[in-house]
Amino acid sequence: MDSFQAMSNIRSYSRTQLLVEVLIRLDRILSKRDKQKLKELLDPYINQTSSAFVYGLKRTDIPHELQKIADLYHRLYLLLKPSYGDTEVFKIFERVYHDHFCIIADKIIVRDSKELTSSSLQSPDDIDATFRTKRDSNYSGQVVNVTETANPENALNLITDVAVETNNTDDSTILNNRIDEIKTKCDDLNELHTDGAYGSSDNDKKMNEHHVNYIQTAVRGRVAEVAMNLERIDADQYNVSCPQQTVQSQKTKMRFKACFNLNVCSVCQHAGGCPAIEQNNCRVFYFTEEMVEMQKRVHAIGLLPLERRKIRPNVEATVKEYTKAFNHRVSYGYGASLK
Repeated sequence: MDSFQAMSNIRSYSRTQLLVEVLIRLDRILSKRDKQKLKELLDPYINQTSSAFVYGLKRTDIPHELQKIADLYHRLYLLLKPSYGDTEVFKIFERVYHDHFCIIADKIIVRDSKELTSSSLQSPDDIDATFRTKRDSNYSGQVVNVTETANPENALNLITDVAVETNNTDDSTILNNRIDEIKTKCDDLNELHTDGAYGSSDNDKKMNEHHVNYIQTAVRGRVAEVAMNLERIDADQYNVSCPQQTVQSQKTKMRFKACFNLNVCSVCQHAGGCPAIEQNNCRVFYFTEEMVEMQKRVHAIGLLPLERRKIRPNVEATVKEYTKAFNHRVSYGYGASLK
């Protein structure tokens, strides 16, 4: 399984330009009577392109202009919703209205830019596009998730699932949403390989439900300076091993704890980085079921035969084909060049 950013072929709007562009499009659907009635209000914004309007503003003018637009949006919203509320263009206008403005003490207020979420409308030309920053790059569009078989013994491997989500959807959420469907399509699925972005405690539970061995090539999170190995004995007990000793855990009300011999710990060279907490007569390490499942994920790839530890590159090659540009031809695929 792997995913890629599907860039939407949309203009990158500034906040003010987007607000004006939506006004221009709203004006286009108004009846002649309503156009005439609202002419004085709308004329300053609709008699030129949105980019020309913004180009004519000084930076110092923008806060004042945004408040004027806020007042206009609020007035138009109240006037036009009864007649145009079911139209697609008004629904876009309404979404932008709620994205950018709010009412406090009966006064329409421009939301602080920090309040705008990645799900706010990016463009009226693609209402599903969302915003995401990944590895210092900005994306507006969707994310596409691809799943394919990867059995080294297969003469032919197949793409079995392609899913499109908003690009601010975390990979772990995509996996959680798709694993039931993937298991239905491939009922003999017993091993799933992903990169480190897909792991979560909720997904660990789903993998156990479906009896799928979950393999990650890398796991997100800080690597422990001193590792504690957790080995299940029964439903309520584990053997917990540090570099120097092994003890049996005890179940507490909310979690498990392992008590290590303080005499051994006091001369241990790893004591400075040990996650166990020193108490009166022992050092105590607390852990949860979620930590056990995460450790299982971390160690899973090391338990595989060598030939099955590096089978993800083929799905990465598949993703590259999805996003590869085609020179001198028209391509309708996500991420492709249009020439």
